[in-house]
This record gives sequence, C-alpha cells and structure tokens, in this order.
Amino acid sequence: MSISREIIKPEEGSSISCLDLDMEEFDNPYHYHPEIEITWIVKSSGQRIIGDSIESFEPGNLALIGSNVPHQYMNLGKTRAVSKVVQFLPDVFGKDLLVKPEFFWMNDLFISAKRGIQFGEQTLKAVSSVMSQIFVVQEPWRKITLLIELLWLLHSSEDRKPVTSLAYQQSFSFPSIERAKKTINYLEQNWDRDITRDEIAKIANLHPHSVSRFFKTHIGITFQEFLIQHRIHQASQSLLESDRTILDIALSCGFKNLSNFNKQFKRIKATSPSLYRKQKYRRPG
Repeated sequence: MSISREIIKPEEGSSISCLDLDMEEFDNPYHYHPEIEITWIVKSSGQRIIGDSIESFEPGNLALIGSNVPHQYMNLGKTRAVSKVVQFLPDVFGKDLLVKPEFFWMNDLFISAKRGIQFGEQTLKAVSSVMSQIFVVQEPWRKITLLIELLWLLHSSEDRKPVTSLAYQQSFSFPSIERAKKTINYLEQNWDRDITRDEIAKIANLHPHSVSRFFKTHIGITFQEFLIQHRIHQASQSLLESDRTILDIALSCGFKNLSNFNKQFKRIKATSPSLYRKQKYRRPG
C-alpha cells in the first residue's frame, strides 16, 4: 500500500478515460488524481478507502469520488475484481460551463464529490444503462453527452449520501497529501522493524502528539493500524507463496509473538493464517 498520484491517460481523441476492468484483484495503491471518478463495482467485494472513510463494498457499489480525493479498493477472497470506471477532469466541458445557470447543478455535484458520494440501488438501476453506453459508443461527442446525462442522474439521486466526514473535507489539502505520501512511503520501507511515534513525527514534521490525528484525518486509520495492516498484507502473500512456517512469517513481518499475529490476522482477514494458506490449494488450475 502506498499513497501516490495516478496519471490518467484517456484514449487518443477523447477527454474521458473509460476503464472496463476484469482482473484478479484491484492493483492500485492508496492514490489520488485531479480527475473526478465514477466507480461501479460489477463483481467483487472487499474494503474501500475514500478519504477518512473505510467501508466494505459489494457488487453494485456505485461511488462518485471528487478531484484529488485519495482512495483505494481492495477485494477480498477469490472473487475477481470487475468494475467500470469513468474518469474526467472537472473542466472537461470547458472552464466556463459550470458558471452558467443551466449547469449550476453540476458545480454543486462536483463540490459534494469532494467528500465522495455513495449511491444506492435505486440510482444504480437508473444510471447503469447510460454508464454502460459510454464504454461502447465510438463518437467522442456522444461520450460527452452521455457523461452529462450520467452526471444529471447522479445529481438527481434520492438515495445518495456523503462518504467522508465533514471534518475531512474541511481539512483536506494537497500539501497534506504530500506529507502523508512521504510518511507512508517511509513506513513501507521500514515495516518489518519497530517504528516509534517520535520517528514518524520527525519524518512528517509533526509534533508526536499530532501523528495519530494526522493519520486518522488524512488516511482514515492511525499509523499503528496502517503498519499492522501492511504487515498482515505482507504475511498473507508469504503464506500463499512460500512454505515457511507461520511462526517464521509472523516474526519476519514484525510481530513479537505468534499469538498477537494470529489475533491481528483473524481481525483483518476474518480467518486464521492456517486456513488462509489452504486457499492456494483450493484455487482452480
């Protein structure tokens, strides 16, 4: 897991990026980009991070994520990650359009998207056909008109709700992302040894007492929890890819003893390390 800026490259001749994804697992780290994003989970379940919100997701999950709002999808189990993602810059329709009275509604939607917006089943039924068409039409101008129609339907939704806290929207800033990126990259490089709060404070140029609040505000979890989750991720990879003992893996991943490792692993993965390892023998092929 790493916080980074993703570079979005639409197809030549288009201002909109349309990703029709079907993969073993979502492979993007915790990231951000200036483009607004609409994500429709067609098939998969797991954990979704948007700003300071950490929630589970299921097939049919539909979300609008604002410009530069950090996010990540992580699927769990053996279900493939199948989704449709539409990405576009806020000024995709021209810099002056949002100040026109006819498009005030769109400006309001983009402002609301800074907290992320979650939509319900009713909205998904209303937008699924329009969103699917964006992926198949060939004419670039038609993609634009379909996107406007899609955004209108999202704006008109009666089952939408904000994802992040109001405090997150008020405190969010680009410099804070850069500070979080530097800190998380450091944790990624040193996750297998003891790391103190004072050490993180020095890297992030924060007072030690502000470290946990900074992580909670901008990443959604404390730095201790981030470290535990990263270590469990590394351990789960080793469980599936090696024949090393569970104790050896636990110790090499920074856990002091097997008991704590088992406890944290089950909390995060909802299964024991030994049962998790057996998954590789049940996978087809």
